[in-house]
Amino acid sequence: METTIAKNVLILLLVYFTQSSAEHKDLSGQMFTFPVESDTAHVILVPNQSKSLTAVTVCLRFFSDLTRALSLLSFATPAHSNSFILYKQVNSVYEINEYDNIALFKGLEDIPNQWNSVCATWNSQTGIVQLWVNGKPSTRKGIRRSGDISGMPSIILGQEQDSYGGKFDKTQSFVGMITDVHMWDSVLPYPEIALYMNRIPQKTDGNVINWRSLDFTTKGYVIVEDQELVGVLEPQMKNLSGQMFTFPVESDTAHVILVPNQSKSLTAVTVCLRFFSDLTRALSLLSFATPAHPNSFILYKQANSVYEINEYDNIALFKGLEDIPNQWNSVCATWNSQTGIVQLWVNGKPSTRKGIRRSGDISGMPSIILGQEQDSYGGTFDKAQSFVGMITDVHMWDSVLPYPEIALYMNRTPQKTDGNVINWRSLDFSTKGYVIVENQVN
Repeated sequence: METTIAKNVLILLLVYFTQSSAEHKDLSGQMFTFPVESDTAHVILVPNQSKSLTAVTVCLRFFSDLTRALSLLSFATPAHSNSFILYKQVNSVYEINEYDNIALFKGLEDIPNQWNSVCATWNSQTGIVQLWVNGKPSTRKGIRRSGDISGMPSIILGQEQDSYGGKFDKTQSFVGMITDVHMWDSVLPYPEIALYMNRIPQKTDGNVINWRSLDFTTKGYVIVEDQELVGVLEPQMKNLSGQMFTFPVESDTAHVILVPNQSKSLTAVTVCLRFFSDLTRALSLLSFATPAHPNSFILYKQANSVYEINEYDNIALFKGLEDIPNQWNSVCATWNSQTGIVQLWVNGKPSTRKGIRRSGDISGMPSIILGQEQDSYGGTFDKAQSFVGMITDVHMWDSVLPYPEIALYMNRTPQKTDGNVINWRSLDFSTKGYVIVENQVN
């Protein structure tokens, strides 16, 4: 009899663990849809670890038309239902709640019927919490110091837990879509947050929650769907032939982020663009940064029409080239790591060939920006170096373009090959601040 009971218990345990063993799924390109207001619909996220946390970063994107309060992510433990909550109050006020220590963040974006990208961080050592929404940081605020979040976590999307694992209130429920959820057990450095905001693959996915390897269970009316049904998340490659970026005013905010078609290490570069401006002061034409170095490759114009190529703070200056105000100036810059040679062409005329760093490369996830010069990876702009005017026909190659191809660009004759790093005719970009896409002026 005891043997039979033992066998039955063993069978029940095997069935339980077989049913309970969740499969990790790659949800890239997918989303959770919460179609209706309810006190039942939610998603349980099973963490990849359950150790005590002394720091947290949570990143996610949400799409909703709700103006009332709603829960974005609720992290509870048996000891405390409000261990870590990411919440949006009415009037677009965001909230981080850690063990009932609450920080409120005002003035950040909350755009209805559009994807909003949010990252929240907490550091126990300092007590500092911060938010980033659609690329913009909040004020850094202080809550509980020297504590931790310990106990078996219950992590839920779509509802706010008033008790461990339940007790939901439909007036706090989420209605809309959520995607790209990641959680780390550390404060993610800004360059990695910038990559997330710009939808560029990060070096490391979340080690607590990983959207690309997600253990989850849906409860109630929740659907897993393709993001394509919304049709606005993934940046669209656009053909900007005959168009230009207009930077109307001097600022330390207006810029364009160019997303490269590849992120491999570079041992050679050609950049070509056209600019139209009446500025006589220094200005940045193109800034290429990596996490290791903000000055990985910069095309810059100093005062008095002196052009500059800066590669890892190795600078070559070019004098006597054209810089005609209120007219399109066509510029191509090349760098070859093997020889260290850099050269410029402006309006069809070549510069002297000059030498800088040899045998190096440009490696790391690129941040390529028009309109500003990056003093840190992805930011720290100085309006005294900002571009005012128009820029068009931007291309970048991972090789030194032969002179016949450069001559075609200078003469506005179609080239054999468009840029394979940046291609104006198939451009993935984001404008930030006061930048307009317009038809080219002659």
